[in-house]
Amino acid sequence: MKHLVQRAIKGDADAFLELMEQNSLSMYKVARAILANDEDAADAIQDTILTCFEKLNTLKNRNILRHG
Repeated sequence: MKHLVQRAIKGDADAFLELMEQNSLSMYKVARAILANDEDAADAIQDTILTCFEKLNTLKNRNILRHG
């Protein structure tokens, strides 16, 4: 995963998409546990993915790049 994060930070859209795909089930489980229905969960996931994409270059804890 570390390599995907590094590539995504450098602007590799395919790496970013792969990261999101790898984490989609976890995102769904969290969203569905909080929200009332699948449509709301899907909207929340979509908003989260967009925010991740927009803010990826602001990642502060880059230790995951060295250890994970």
